[in-house]
Amino acid sequence: MIAVRSRLDSRPTRRGSVSSSGSGERFLIHVLPARSTCYRPEQSEVPFAVPCRPIGMELPFETELSVRFRDLDVLGHVNNAVYATYLEHARLRYFDHVLDVPWEEREMVLANLNIEFNRPVTDEGGTVRIACGVTELGTSSFRMNSKVSSGDGEEPAATAETTLVVIEDGHPREIPSSWRERFIDFEPGL
Repeated sequence: MIAVRSRLDSRPTRRGSVSSSGSGERFLIHVLPARSTCYRPEQSEVPFAVPCRPIGMELPFETELSVRFRDLDVLGHVNNAVYATYLEHARLRYFDHVLDVPWEEREMVLANLNIEFNRPVTDEGGTVRIACGVTELGTSSFRMNSKVSSGDGEEPAATAETTLVVIEDGHPREIPSSWRERFIDFEPGL
C-alpha cells in the first residue's frame, strides 16, 4: 500500500481519513494500491497536482549500467533510491548522444520524478538496462519517459516519467532551438 498525504483545508472527504501532525496541521491520507499506475487527486484536494499519463515503452535510447554491491539492500534487491541514480546516468548518456553539448553547458534542473516499481532488481545479471526518450516538448520544459530492465527483460522492473526545466541564472528559459531540433531529429514523433 502507498499512502499519499496532502494538506487538508478544514474538512475530510470520502476519499480518505483525516490525520493531524504535532504542529496542528491537518492532512488527508489516501491509501492506494501498491501497483497503482497513477493517482489523480481531486483538484480541490491537491491544487498543485501534476496529471499523470501512461508511459510508452517504445523508447529510442538504451544504455547499460553495472549493478554494484552498494546498490543492494539487505534482501539483495537494488534499493529504491538507487533507481533515481540509474535514471540520471541514462539521461546524461542520452544528452551526450543526442545534444552533443558539453555537460557544463546543459543548464537544466529536474522538476519532477515519478517512478513506478514493478519488480525487484538483483545483482544476478550484473547489469541493468535503462531505455529513455523525450516524449513531450514544452516552451521551457520537456518530459522524458524511462524504463529499467534486468534479467529476462520481460516486464520492466520500473518505469519513470521525469520533467526537466531549462534554466538560465536560476530562472526558466526557452529550450534552445538547437536542442529542440536535435530532439526532433532523434525522435521524429515529437
